[in-house]
Amino acid sequence: MKALLLLAFIIVPCALFATEYTTYTTLASGTWTNSTNVWSTDGTTACLCSPGGSVDGDTININHDIELDHNVTVDENCRITIATNASLLSLVYDLIIKDATVIAKGNLTAEKITIQSAGTLDLYAITLTVDTDVDVYGTLIVDFSNFDIINGTVEIYSGGSFELKGGAKLLVASGAFDNRGTTTLCNSCCIQVTTGNVKNWATGTINGDGAVINDGGSIVDLGTWDTNIKWCASADSPTVPSVEDCAGAINTCSFGPLPVELLAFEGEVNEDYIDINWITATEQNCDYYALEKSTDGKTWDRLTIVDGAGTTTNTSYNAYKDFTYSSAINYYRLIQYDFNGDAEMFDIITVQSYRGQRTWMFPNPTDNKFHLVFDQKQKNVDISIYTINGERVYQHPTSDFTEIEIEPNLTPGVYFVHINGLPEVKTLKLVVD
Repeated sequence: MKALLLLAFIIVPCALFATEYTTYTTLASGTWTNSTNVWSTDGTTACLCSPGGSVDGDTININHDIELDHNVTVDENCRITIATNASLLSLVYDLIIKDATVIAKGNLTAEKITIQSAGTLDLYAITLTVDTDVDVYGTLIVDFSNFDIINGTVEIYSGGSFELKGGAKLLVASGAFDNRGTTTLCNSCCIQVTTGNVKNWATGTINGDGAVINDGGSIVDLGTWDTNIKWCASADSPTVPSVEDCAGAINTCSFGPLPVELLAFEGEVNEDYIDINWITATEQNCDYYALEKSTDGKTWDRLTIVDGAGTTTNTSYNAYKDFTYSSAINYYRLIQYDFNGDAEMFDIITVQSYRGQRTWMFPNPTDNKFHLVFDQKQKNVDISIYTINGERVYQHPTSDFTEIEIEPNLTPGVYFVHINGLPEVKTLKLVVD
């Protein structure tokens, strides 16, 4: 009986002092320590509180513009998410990421950023601006983003990881890039130092097939350097194991992340119109799209203007029905315009109508099973289904039918049904709920 009482005495205080973590969500723009109307702990009403300078284990959702008004340290599996069109900014105070994850889809600005060994900073489709230094002991991922250092050093320490993806670019205006850990550059990614040093230390590895430029000096390699990296330096760099390629490096670094990542742009002939669809994976500062049409591929008429999504990392679906199509070849082109007036034109597509060769697919969207119906009996038709990444996940050759039921057992998502064996190869978009 005494043993049971002693056990209860030991267990109860532990339960009483168990740590409770809080989810903070912004309701309005303001400062980090604003305890009046900026933060909420239930997502709807102001909590009259703030996360404080040391955030341990909490979840922080930033949906507005928040200004750091003192140094902030995040630890104990804390997670901060900066939403698209939101920001966390300060050129006076520091952000220290310990055992925590910061995901930035909105812009991030700080005096200094330190990512400790268990920390992760993941940037997507944003601009990161740091006034002085970035010290990486953990993981820094820059995807589809610009990373600007005003006057300081980016240092990847031994055991640290720095990855540039999706055309990301690191620009050090004045300072240095020092790599003692692992740095990986995609083939459209770039590290450029305007004034300062670039050095890959003995413990460092720089791999991939992107570009490194030093406009203000040499590039020193004492570690492992992938010979696929294109590089250019204003001073002799005899330790770099590959041949200098200024033209290739400058070409890579001259392009930033594309404003729109287009997954598909296609046309489909229906009974009374041509259905034009385009799908984007991401958009950055996208104002609007212009869809244009031609019957000869030379003279173009504007069909419609469709609003863009601004900046988003969500998949967007757009469609237009062209009732004025001809029975010959129809040419379509898509032009995307940024808010600053810049434009990008995508590849032209052609759609040729064959009247009397119509195809219907239903239900669409579907939970999996769907029907294909033709207005004429088909012979030796091959039906394939592809993901948006071009992977074939289903194939079924068939013949002598006007209607067929297909149950391909697909996971939810967007697919493309290719039908070969008709007068033209037909592609239909399929949505699986």
